[in-house]
Amino acid sequence: METMDSVYLIGSLILIGVVLAAVWLDRWSVPVILIALCAGILCGSDVLNLWYFDDIGLTKQIANLALVFILFHGGFSTRKSDFKAVALPAGGLATWGVILTAATTFGVLRYLLEWPFEQSILLSVIISSTDAAAIFSILRRQSLPKKLSSITEIESGANDPMAVLLTAAVLGMLTSSDTALPMTVVQFIWKFSAAPLVGWAIGRAGLWLFNRLSPQDRGHYYVLSLGMILLTYGIADALQASGMLAVFVAGYVMGNRPFVHKQGVTNFSAALSTVANIAMFVMLGLQVFPHQWANIWMQGIIVFAVLTFISRPLAVLIGTIGMRLGWKDKMFIAWAGLRGSVPIVLATYPAAAGLAVGQDIFNMVFFAVLLSIAVQGSTLGVLAKWLKLTCPMRPRPLFNLELVTMSKSDFDLIVVDLPDPQGVVGKTIAELQLPAGAVITLITRGKLLIAPKGSTHLHGGDQVTVLAHASEEETIRSVLLNAVAEDVSAEKEDRPDQYAGDDRPSPAEVRLKTVSGECLMDITIERVTNRQQVDVLASLAAEIWNEHFPEIIGQEQVDYMLEQFQSIEALESQIDSGYEYYLALHGDDPVGYLSLIPNHIDGKLMISKIYVKDSCRGSGLGGIFLEYSKARAEESGASAICLTVNRNNTPAIEWYRRKGFEVTDEIKKDIGSGFLMDDFVMECTLD
Repeated sequence: METMDSVYLIGSLILIGVVLAAVWLDRWSVPVILIALCAGILCGSDVLNLWYFDDIGLTKQIANLALVFILFHGGFSTRKSDFKAVALPAGGLATWGVILTAATTFGVLRYLLEWPFEQSILLSVIISSTDAAAIFSILRRQSLPKKLSSITEIESGANDPMAVLLTAAVLGMLTSSDTALPMTVVQFIWKFSAAPLVGWAIGRAGLWLFNRLSPQDRGHYYVLSLGMILLTYGIADALQASGMLAVFVAGYVMGNRPFVHKQGVTNFSAALSTVANIAMFVMLGLQVFPHQWANIWMQGIIVFAVLTFISRPLAVLIGTIGMRLGWKDKMFIAWAGLRGSVPIVLATYPAAAGLAVGQDIFNMVFFAVLLSIAVQGSTLGVLAKWLKLTCPMRPRPLFNLELVTMSKSDFDLIVVDLPDPQGVVGKTIAELQLPAGAVITLITRGKLLIAPKGSTHLHGGDQVTVLAHASEEETIRSVLLNAVAEDVSAEKEDRPDQYAGDDRPSPAEVRLKTVSGECLMDITIERVTNRQQVDVLASLAAEIWNEHFPEIIGQEQVDYMLEQFQSIEALESQIDSGYEYYLALHGDDPVGYLSLIPNHIDGKLMISKIYVKDSCRGSGLGGIFLEYSKARAEESGASAICLTVNRNNTPAIEWYRRKGFEVTDEIKKDIGSGFLMDDFVMECTLD
């Protein structure tokens, strides 16, 4: 009864205090899990002594339950398209990257520092995974390149099951009476292979149920989703497979398929995950006795240092070999290896299993996690800015709509953030060429809520919500982004003072202002003339192609074409043969490139390539490149501009059409290794 009184009175005050503190500390991007941990420690027996709690067995059970909901939502919110685009680096770091981290940490602790075997191996596997909640509570104000953010997010959301599996395998080996290593290996393989099958099967069954049932009470959908989550873990655990991996896969399966009341389940899952995360960290904080740190603080610092400065960087360096990631990306990913909820939860396992080192393991892991959140967490945003990987994100809109369905439908709400600067007036809604049936339902403009009409002008910085068929999302985004970007480009032509030189671009170095969805960017365009620039160009090409083309032509063809046509050797050969390459730089950071072939065929100038980084699309930079090309064409006396574009690249085709290009021919060409170039030829006649 006394425990329940503590839950009702003190527990509620702690939760309210955590939220109040999180709101106040939000301006400094302090992770809410750090606030919850500190709140638990503060109210525990060693500080204010408001709540004495030292039941390690109960802690493990409650933390396991919380982890089930956290991992389900991690899988549910992992987009299939994002995963496919970065499957190799993100999936690799989430699996064998965890093994590399654990193996390196064990090697240093055991053989270099000569720590006891049991302590070394437990610490190594328990603290081997990163924490998504910690990383993105810190970076939510930063706009990272899409590929980098996807790698970081998917790895941190998907690597927890591997750490759970490693911990379970090591504990099984240490507590087994006959310590049969072959049996432990077999059990590990079974846990890892059976769990995805269980998760996939129950995820599909859940989709079937949601689409077949029609309950009148919306609350029944939430009860059903809760039951499916717990059933997934229960069946996997009964089969001695990994329940944590199974719930993550079930969440991934359901999150990437349409089903009735999906938006409601999404909100419920997110809320459940947040409540579980905060409550779990408060409870884990209560479980900590800081006076016990007197004997382990130095070991905790050593564990943190080995993990942060040796194991994680080495795992990222080895694990991303041949994956076309630049040194800036690798440095950021290595430093983004924050530790969080899962290591602390796993740290309760040894004590719950009755191992003598259990409490010391828990304290050392807890101390190392605190250091990770405090040191890496406070500097991660600074590092991203120093590496020039981010721009400040605009404030979140104060209003939004949600589509809550009670029957099957292929309609969805598509939300598009229009590029800054705010106040730039774009097209009216009536002038937009949206797909038939698509309806703009809401415009959010700062603190204003605007009911859209045909005569309503779109403004830079608006957030536009459209009700349309889900399959039309790419077309709608392209139309809306260009509705403002085109007007921004036109405004630039009327304000030549924004150029450092002439009032229109010429085939020489030029400085200009362009806008993106996140920030105003000062862009320099310069012609590629030396080997250092070619190196930068090849690295940029690999980044942009891997952001955009795997979904269109497949990863294998992307890798082949990069090697054949955009490698350093290929670029140098093209430049020697008359190609002109231009780099767009934001400071020292390359953000896009243009390739031209003057005097191509029949007196035409050919645009070989116009590519812009994902973080700068919708900025008007593509239009600037096009104007640059027209200036070069006029200078060379060309009568027209031609280009080729993949027939499946619908957004690009529509963009070129709006710029005055028309399809004039088709090309199907074998480019080697069984790959086919299947392009439209488009042409624009110069006035």
